[in-house]
Amino acid sequence: MFVPLIVLFIMSGSVFPDDVDVPSGFNSPLHLTGLFILLSVMPAYLLMCFTAATRADDAIHDSLDSLLNTQDKASIDRYRIANYWPLAMFAGIMFASASNINWESLTFEPGENGFLVNVSLVFGQFFMWSIIGLILFFSILEGRALNRKGQLVNIDLYDLDSLNGFGRAGLIGFLIVMGALALTTLQSLDQEFSWDKYYNALVVGIPASLMLILTPTWSIHLRMRKAKALHLEEIKDKIQQSSRAIDGEALVHLNALLLRKDQIHSLRTWPMDLSIFFRLVLYVFIPPLAWAGAAIMELFLSTFIGS
Repeated sequence: MFVPLIVLFIMSGSVFPDDVDVPSGFNSPLHLTGLFILLSVMPAYLLMCFTAATRADDAIHDSLDSLLNTQDKASIDRYRIANYWPLAMFAGIMFASASNINWESLTFEPGENGFLVNVSLVFGQFFMWSIIGLILFFSILEGRALNRKGQLVNIDLYDLDSLNGFGRAGLIGFLIVMGALALTTLQSLDQEFSWDKYYNALVVGIPASLMLILTPTWSIHLRMRKAKALHLEEIKDKIQQSSRAIDGEALVHLNALLLRKDQIHSLRTWPMDLSIFFRLVLYVFIPPLAWAGAAIMELFLSTFIGS
C-alpha cells in the first residue's frame, strides 16, 4: 500500500513541489513533503495493524469461547453488520472533506500552478480517512462482539486471568490509535511544530481510543464488580452467622472467613492484569513523547541554524 501511494505522489510532483505549487495555508514545500509521506505511511500502517489485530482477535475469541455454553456461543455474530463497511469509508471521506481540506486555497483547473499537487492532496486525504473509517468500523465491531460475550461468559473470581482476553483486545485497539497519533509528527518535517496540525487527529483519536478500550471491557467489568460484591455479601452473612467463640474450631472457621473476605476485597474488577495495565499506561505516552521530540528537534535545529 505504501509503495504505490508514494510513487503516485512522487510522480505527480507532490512530494517535492516547487514553491509556486504550494497551496496557501502551507508553510513551505517541506511541509507538503511531510504531509504526503504521512498520507502514504498512515494507510499502510493502519492496514498492517488491522491484519495483525484480526489475527490476535481470532485467538482471543477462541480463548473466551471456552467460557461460553454452546447456545450462547452460537448467538454471537462477530460480523453481523460488516456489510455496512462502505458507509464507514464514506463517513471518513466526509470528515476529511469537512475538516481536513481547505477547499478555498486549492485550484483544480488543468494547467494552473499546483493542479496535480492539489488533486493529489484531496485524493490522499480522502483515501487516508476512508481507511481510518474502515479500521475504526471493524475495530468497534470486534469490540461489540466482545461486549456481548462479556454479558454471557462464566465468571470465576478465583480465575480472573481467563478473562484477560477482553483487556488484551482493548489494549490492541488503543495501541493502534496511539501509534497513528505518533505518526502524525511527519507533518512537522518542515521544522514548524504547531498544534493545529494535530487538532483533527486528536478530535478523532481521543474518542476512538476510549471507545476501543471500553467497548470490549465495560460489560465484563460491570459483571466482575457485581460478582465481587455478591460474593462479599455472602461472606459477610456467613461471618455474622459464625460463632464468636475462641475455641479451636470456631476460631479457625471465623479466621478463614475473614481471610477470604480480605482476598475477595483485593480482587480486580477489570479484565486486565498488571502487565496489561502497565502497557496501557505506557502507550498513553507514545504520542506526547513523539510530539515533544518533534518540538525539541525544531528548537534544536532553529538554534543550531541560527547560530
